[in-house]
Formats: sequence, C-alpha cells, structure tokens
Amino acid sequence: MCFLGLFSRETWARGGCPWPPWAGPRHVEVAPCRLPPPAAWSAPARRPPPKARPASRPARATGPTPSYPKTRVRGSRLFEAAFILAIVELTRRLHQACEQAYDQQAADWLLPQNSATPGILDTAKAGAEKRLTGDCLKLFDKLADPKAYLKNHVTQGVVDAKGEPFQGGDATAATTRIYADPNTGQRVALGQTVFNENSWFFTGKQGGTDVEKLLTPEYREKNGFGNLNMDQIRELMVIHEMMHVNDTAGTYDDKGKPTNKILNDLIRAKCF
Repeated sequence: MCFLGLFSRETWARGGCPWPPWAGPRHVEVAPCRLPPPAAWSAPARRPPPKARPASRPARATGPTPSYPKTRVRGSRLFEAAFILAIVELTRRLHQACEQAYDQQAADWLLPQNSATPGILDTAKAGAEKRLTGDCLKLFDKLADPKAYLKNHVTQGVVDAKGEPFQGGDATAATTRIYADPNTGQRVALGQTVFNENSWFFTGKQGGTDVEKLLTPEYREKNGFGNLNMDQIRELMVIHEMMHVNDTAGTYDDKGKPTNKILNDLIRAKCF
C-alpha cells in the first residue's frame, strides 16, 4: 500500500507508486509501481550449508579388530615360510658340500699323488743328527755347522734342487746341488739336498719290488750297506748326501759310479 501523508512527491515517486489525482499536479515522472507477482512472495531460498572443512588427519579405517585365531593363522604361516627357507638353505649347502667332495675325489683320481709316507725323512734326519758326534762329526771338516745344514737344507720333493725331474727314477734316493764360488769356480761347502719322494727311500719299493727282498748279502756288499736295517740305511743316506757338500775336493763324488761303496763304508765305520 502507498501512504501519501507521510511522503513528499519526490519521496513518493522514488517509492514507485503512482501519484493520486486528488494530490494535485505532479512534477516528477516516475515509473509505474509494479508489485512482484504472488509467486515471488514465497520465503527466500535458503543458503547452501557451508562445505565441511577437510580433516587435518585422515580418519582411521573402521573395521573389526583382528581376532586371536587370525593372528594365530598368520604366525603359523610365518613359521611355515621360515621352515621352507631353512630347508632351501640347507639343501643348497649340502649341494655345495657334495660338489666339493666330488671335486676332491676327482682330483685324487686324476692328479698324481704323493706316495711318500709322512715322517720318514724326519725320522732319518733325527737319527743322523744323533750320530753327528765324535769321529762321525770329524768327517765334516769343511761344513761349518752340519746340524744346521741337516735342519735347513735337507728336504724332500718330486723334483731336485734345480727343479728338474730326478734321474734314475725310483732308484735315485736323493740328489745334492753343490755351490761354487762365482769368482774362482771352486766348490764351497754349501748346497741343497732333496730326497726323491717317489724313490725306494720313502716307498720301500724299487721297480715294484720290496727293498727288503733286494737287500741280499751281495747287494749289501756292493752298496756298502753292511748289516744295517732299513732305518739305519736311511740315516746313512742322509749323512752320505751331507758328505758331498763337505767334500769340496770332489773325492767322493757319485758321478760315473753306479754306487758309492767307498763313501758308505767310511760313514759306517765312523758313524755306526
């Protein structure tokens, strides 16, 4: 409704209502007053609710708490997996051990083996050292320390001191390399003795025959072994090779001699 009594013409015109005829002439042209249609008289539309702010922390997933039977099942599966891994690892190690054992066995079959009995040379050296007293020790007038030579320069192997195969096969018990003065060429009482591990000295056989069977009276006499047993013969052979080092004059050299009866007889007389 439009009330004239409270408003001037200008205020009335601004209100959008037509000026009544009884109010006199009007001086302001205004647009006709149009009221909104009845459909617009309804209640104003509600504002949409504000959007929920994102949570600062993700919400925990909801669900049933694992029960004890499920935990037990998981533990059982872990135990089974660990057991399987242990079996696999054990199988792998056993396989490696079998391979190593097979390789070692194959090497034993294919590679030449040392047929020498351990300790034979050590026993002979110990017996020879005990004999290096009195007249026996006096034989070594050039060798400064016979016991030191025996300890440090008497060894065993499958090749001689020059790294070459032993000449004479299993009949050659040992060879001694004798050194000479590089300025004068004269022999000096220095050398290296190597006993042949494939000889009768270690195997007890020569040409496939037991040495005991070869030690006939004639054989003993020819080689200067006398009545010595096998252990004593080995001791004699150790002292024999040491005498080659001491013999700087070459009086008792074995070269050109199948046996060295003279040297062995001398050693038996002085050391046994």
